[in-house]
Amino acid sequence: MDGADAAAVQVQARDLERTGAVGRLTLDRVTAPPWTPSGPASWKPGGHGSFSRWWLRPRLLVFGAGHTAEALVPLAAAAGFRVTVCDPRPALTVPEKYSAAAEVLLGWPDETVPSVAPDRRTYAVVLAHDPKIELPLLPLLLASPARYIGVLGSRKTHAARVERLTAEGWPAEQVERLHGPVGLDLGAVTPEEVAVSIVAQLVAVRRGRPAAG
Repeated sequence: MDGADAAAVQVQARDLERTGAVGRLTLDRVTAPPWTPSGPASWKPGGHGSFSRWWLRPRLLVFGAGHTAEALVPLAAAAGFRVTVCDPRPALTVPEKYSAAAEVLLGWPDETVPSVAPDRRTYAVVLAHDPKIELPLLPLLLASPARYIGVLGSRKTHAARVERLTAEGWPAEQVERLHGPVGLDLGAVTPEEVAVSIVAQLVAVRRGRPAAG
């Protein structure tokens, strides 16, 4: 690999790091270790460098800080998600409690949702029990192309939620995008168990498997 080739590969690798992506570099038919934000890949000299395969890490937006979020963040990060925690309450948005998160954002839904701009690789989990957060948040998420939207709450609470959104004029196919109660039905009780059920459902959706709660 000459200097120009090496520089080009380094630029591409830095782009992967900046975007929170995971990828592989192939040089002279030798595949280097994955490039991740934890460190660079290495390669053998000679030949021309190119990406044989690369993909972006899926994003997980967690709306609602607290005990369940504290349990969810490290599990989701370990499963390969780039996690952002969003909450308008300063007392709960303490970055030290979410060391595995890529970022912790303080703000109301009308501030945080536009700033994170959910796209088709975005998964969103709503853990806030406060209607002042959930009521303005769900329409913003439903209006986005987010791949997954999960909402905490009992089946009765979710039924009322669906009824409210339908009355507001949201089409059935849009309302059906909501996974509620969030997570696979594992009989989870504790925040840690709920976090496991949520990550299990996220992985099921990501891998194209049945993900009904």
